[in-house]
Amino acid sequence: MSFETIEHYLDLGGLYFCLAITGAMLLLLLSGWHKSLQQARQIEDLPTSKIPSAAQGYVELIGRQFAPPDHVVRAPLTGTPCTWWRYRIEQRKRSLSGRVHLETLESGASTNPILLRNRGGQLLVEPEGADVTPSITQSWRGDLASPPRPMAVRDVPGGRFLYTEERMHEGGLLYVAGEFHTFSGGRPGLALERAAADLLAAWKRNQAALVTRFDTNGDGRVDGDEWEVARDRAHAEVATRMQRSEVEPDVDVVHKPRNGQPFMLSGKSQIDQARIYRSRAADFLLSFFLIGLFLLLSIWKFLRA
Repeated sequence: MSFETIEHYLDLGGLYFCLAITGAMLLLLLSGWHKSLQQARQIEDLPTSKIPSAAQGYVELIGRQFAPPDHVVRAPLTGTPCTWWRYRIEQRKRSLSGRVHLETLESGASTNPILLRNRGGQLLVEPEGADVTPSITQSWRGDLASPPRPMAVRDVPGGRFLYTEERMHEGGLLYVAGEFHTFSGGRPGLALERAAADLLAAWKRNQAALVTRFDTNGDGRVDGDEWEVARDRAHAEVATRMQRSEVEPDVDVVHKPRNGQPFMLSGKSQIDQARIYRSRAADFLLSFFLIGLFLLLSIWKFLRA
């Protein structure tokens, strides 16, 4: 086999590799465009319900948000009182090629329930698994990978670490689209089992946190005995949440839909949120066409070579 033949096959292999990578990127962009467009249409087309008359199933609700009674929720970086938070700490790093990128060192999001009130009714919103658009986002730089907390929002020029904290606050607007379910006090055992199963499912979606919390023998997984401990812990947490069921026999909750429908929380108005998703869809579509055009030009140049 001649050197030219080997070089040709190497070039062909490189082309196939690039095609595979670019094709995967195009599929991800197309999926992002479809999801964002679906979310925008969901907001625009779904009728808004009142809590007292909301039907069981997928609903859209708008109201004011508060922390549940006897709950104090504080954002982890600044210690600011809020109803929901999300944060991350990132470090600026330079690759061997000289490109600067951010590496996430620490992150987290609130799973505390949010109390939603509107038009004579109230319910709890379980934010686990939701696509959340916060009302406030703060970012600043500093010199510490693990700063003392609470910390002040004070930007340090040239700081290697980027701190980002997103929040929603009490009394603020809250838009919710998710699955509405009423846990009846008339059948507390069934309600307890259903809520415990939902909580366990939420824990399983974050395997790293599940292992950290319940892996007592250090083997890197949750075995049968440890899973039983997790089940007992879930039942105990749910029982604590429902201990007032004799006074309030029905507990209305909105959570992540089981059938894959969008689960959205937003501190912005309905119109603004739909505009955000449509803008996101447009960005995905534009990127799709630009990368697709680049791919076609690359193939055309290769074939002409």
